[in-house]
Amino acid sequence: MRQILLMMGYTVFIIQAGLFIYHALLIYQYHGSVMDNIWASIALVLGIYIIRHSVIRYLRWLFNNEKELTLFGFDISIFNTMVGLILLPINILLIFGPENIHKPLVIIGIIAIGGAYLMRQLRWLLTARTLIAHSLFLFFVYLCAVEILPLWAISKLFW
Repeated sequence: MRQILLMMGYTVFIIQAGLFIYHALLIYQYHGSVMDNIWASIALVLGIYIIRHSVIRYLRWLFNNEKELTLFGFDISIFNTMVGLILLPINILLIFGPENIHKPLVIIGIIAIGGAYLMRQLRWLLTARTLIAHSLFLFFVYLCAVEILPLWAISKLFW
């Protein structure tokens, strides 16, 4: 039952994050060919998190570190569910609300996403501090493969 609830929360996050990205790009008049519909935005978010969880699963197998990396995957799911629930009223107001509050809502959404990301990273650093101290190589592999590379790839889509 817990897995079903986790997947439902993740579905809410993926849909809400895709809608938020699409409407934020519309509000700030982005005219690119990559993100021209809602489905592309949702597919982008889905692809990012499928790749992220696949890399974490691979690193868990490669370095035989079940406890910390399983906890980190769970933390990603919980924080993303929280962000999805925060983005729900923001998206409703972006779609149906007056136009004069659209830009502040986008900024609030970006702050919420960034804050949840920073809290998730701090939690990961506190949880895995012994792992980082004993295996600095694993930390740098994770940092490059799971955190920096997706941000670089997304930036290449937009610029």
